[in-house]
Amino acid sequence: MEKRVVITGTGILSPSGITNEEFFDNLINGRSGISKIDWDNEDLKGLDISMCGKIRNWEAADYLSLRDIKRLNINGQFITYCAKKAIEQSGLNTEEVVGFGSSADAYHVTAPHPEGKGAVISMEKALKMANINSDKIGYINAHGTGTYLNDKVETIAMKKVFGDNIYNIPVSSTKSMTGHLLGAAGGVEAIALLLPLLKGIIPPTINYNEKDPELDLDYVPNKARECKADYVMSNSLGFGGQNGSIILKKFV
Repeated sequence: MEKRVVITGTGILSPSGITNEEFFDNLINGRSGISKIDWDNEDLKGLDISMCGKIRNWEAADYLSLRDIKRLNINGQFITYCAKKAIEQSGLNTEEVVGFGSSADAYHVTAPHPEGKGAVISMEKALKMANINSDKIGYINAHGTGTYLNDKVETIAMKKVFGDNIYNIPVSSTKSMTGHLLGAAGGVEAIALLLPLLKGIIPPTINYNEKDPELDLDYVPNKARECKADYVMSNSLGFGGQNGSIILKKFV
């Protein structure tokens, strides 16, 4: 019998929302979770920044026991909250995970391989594990950091994996709304990946104002879009050449 990983519930805590409903609604409507810092009220004085993605309307005491709050640092509190929310939803029939691929090309501490070799390997491994051809993918949630090197190389890698059919696949970056959440980015984007499967909607890439001629794919600019997709993919291309790709499909 084929082994399957089934998503039975999710928990989200991000600048774009602290519940699934709020998160999905903000992504669908292209609302950014990034805002100017109010220096009079923010505990960020001394930092050389003017914008941030802050988690709002969340207090640990509203969701966690005093014991948990005392024992856990802020990251641990976030993880515990999200896990509890996912468990609460666990009676629902949702989606999987049918394919996952990873690679470590170790090309550079921060820069991706110029030919996208690691990203290509992770996407191809995910497709192989899912036992599907690349033309089955109906949407890609890109790593999409908005930096020249990342977006260029990820586009090159997707063209290598999907060939000319990549021009028929919508690709968007929800980092345009959530910011880069570092270690939490892959988890948050996996939840965003549920939108096409659960609601038939692709979240947009917001603040897309000027097209780069080298980046010529369908990046779903600024407005959400209805879609029908049986399989969807998300890429996470990390520092040090660590790359991961995940494929989800409807559970039947």
